Amino acid sequence: MKVISEIDLQSFFVDVVELANKGIIVIEEIGVGLYESTGGRIWFTPTDLIENYLVENDTIIVTTDTGKIKLSILTGKELI
Repeated sequence: MKVISEIDLQSFFVDVVELANKGIIVIEEIGVGLYESTGGRIWFTPTDLIENYLVENDTIIVTTDTGKIKLSILTGKELI
């Protein structure tokens, strides 16, 4: 396997989800980010301590130690 990029994280790495034609979602212990395949950050949204997450269509639902938040995958902004 060949490394094509490195990403500096804000906290401990949890998981990564590759999204066709959108980029790579990186789940960290205290945040979620969308990155280009080359490693460039598109957006990063800090959160409380992440316990679980679910990617659905163009949203990511994050369960933290203080509740759930729903983020737009396109912008990283919280959806109501």
